[in-house]
Amino acid sequence: MPFHSIRWRLTMLHFMIITVSLLTIGGYLIWRIESFYMANLERQIVNEAFITGELINNMLTGGSKEQLVDDMCERIGANTGQRITYIAPDGRVIGDSLEEAVLMENHLNRPEIQAALREGKGTSQRYSSTVGMQMYYVALVLEREEETSGFVRISVPLSFIRSNISQLRTILISGLFLALFISSLLSFRFSSKITRPLEAVGRVARGIASGDFSKRVEYERDDELGTLARTINEMGETLKENVDLIVYEKNRLETVMSAMTSGVILCNNKGEIDFINDAVINLFGLDREKVLGLPVNMAFRNYLLYDQFQEALAGGAIKSFDLNLIFPETKVLQVYIIPIRDQFNRVTGALAVLHDITGLRSLERMRSEFAANVSHELRTPLTTIKGYAETLLDETNWDDRDTVLHFLSIIDKEAERLSRILNDLLNLSQIENNKGVMKKQKVMLELVVKEAVSMLQKQADSKNLDMQLDVMHEGCSIQGDPDWLLQLFIDLLDNAIKYTPDQGKIFITIEKQDSECVVKIRDTGIGISPEDLPYIFDRFYRADKARSRRLGGTGLGLAVVKHIVEAHNAAIEVKSTLGEGSIFTLSFCKK
Repeated sequence: MPFHSIRWRLTMLHFMIITVSLLTIGGYLIWRIESFYMANLERQIVNEAFITGELINNMLTGGSKEQLVDDMCERIGANTGQRITYIAPDGRVIGDSLEEAVLMENHLNRPEIQAALREGKGTSQRYSSTVGMQMYYVALVLEREEETSGFVRISVPLSFIRSNISQLRTILISGLFLALFISSLLSFRFSSKITRPLEAVGRVARGIASGDFSKRVEYERDDELGTLARTINEMGETLKENVDLIVYEKNRLETVMSAMTSGVILCNNKGEIDFINDAVINLFGLDREKVLGLPVNMAFRNYLLYDQFQEALAGGAIKSFDLNLIFPETKVLQVYIIPIRDQFNRVTGALAVLHDITGLRSLERMRSEFAANVSHELRTPLTTIKGYAETLLDETNWDDRDTVLHFLSIIDKEAERLSRILNDLLNLSQIENNKGVMKKQKVMLELVVKEAVSMLQKQADSKNLDMQLDVMHEGCSIQGDPDWLLQLFIDLLDNAIKYTPDQGKIFITIEKQDSECVVKIRDTGIGISPEDLPYIFDRFYRADKARSRRLGGTGLGLAVVKHIVEAHNAAIEVKSTLGEGSIFTLSFCKK
């Protein structure tokens, strides 16, 4: 049992109280018993002295000799074990049970005799030179006819008295020790009875502190310990409910934080990271376990982010800034940092929210480039139309009919080009805004391709191109919008016709491959260089800008093709060899 436990302390307290009480009572009892014993002994000796004195007086009154008195003293002393002395009024010793009376000195000045002369009875404790030991004396005055006839003195060795008192003391002390032992056992049992519920309360409290809220104190009494037990049980229930609520809220918050596409960083007032969500881990390529607890500068190694965190922790206002990342990917983040304050308005941490605006910035850049490209593409035909129109407004040129017709044909050609650009821009806008693909229905691919071929056959014939359609598998149907699919094949065939020299060939094949319908358009045109191939689907991109403008290309046809393909969940692949031709392969999922 640990010495610092309540049971030990209660037991020791009871032991000390009982010990002090028993020592006090024992000391008092010993003193009282010794006093009682001495008083009782004195009373007994006085009675014996009185009886002995009466016998001796009767003997002397009857004319007995002093020798008989001495013999009587010896007989009484032998029977009682005490020293009996008879002393005459003048102090002579007439009889003594231990010594020859005639040899003893005058005893009139003995303390007990002097006390007896004054008070009728005298006692003393002193050393006896006659017997050579400490003795206890009791002397009694004898009277006859109202005159002192002598003294009877009875003495007992002090060693005898002390031995008897010692035995009494030993018995009493043994009883006290026995009482102390029994009391200690009872105290221990009593302390155990009190502390056992407290120990149960302690075990339950430790269990609750360690997170086990199912533990309960089994104590049903209505005393203070019962009240404590019920309070602990109620506290466990309340803590369980509160912790469950906190865990629920924490899990819900973590779920929300984890599901957020925006990054969240939470740090304490020391600048150490307490929480980061999955978005931050993905943005910065971090290991959560290694980052938590680290300072911001060591975790992210970004001076701008660290500096803004420090300003927020210093009590600054909400910070908003753009953060450019290079590793692990090039990204642009919009960061908001706000200080967290407690009820006393002290800064206890800072919270940062990071939005990935890379796409937004890219979109803004694309929008700017698109506006610039559109302006450039529109400016060229408009400038041409305006220039030739101003020339035609000069009446001096009206006489030359051929010149006027030439100028008008140029204006018509540029206006047609301008119309194509606007149509392509409109188509591209409709598709990107999900307004172009409005319907999905069963579409037979060979019918759509045949219609596109028939629409562009005249254009192909003007360049003496051999355009062949080979339907290897009939009945190849897909889910799609027939109008946009027709536009898709028109744009691809139009490109093939434009960039294939005269007398060239264009091959279109339709076939089934597993669960897909595949359309291939192969030409023997000028081809596309490997450097230009990755960008041919970008808006206004032309591999050969001069040739494309001369042929009437807008730079938007393949961009429209790409968006139509994506809207139909299809795939397009391009293979091309410069100077030999290109192959466009489209794969559609069969219905």
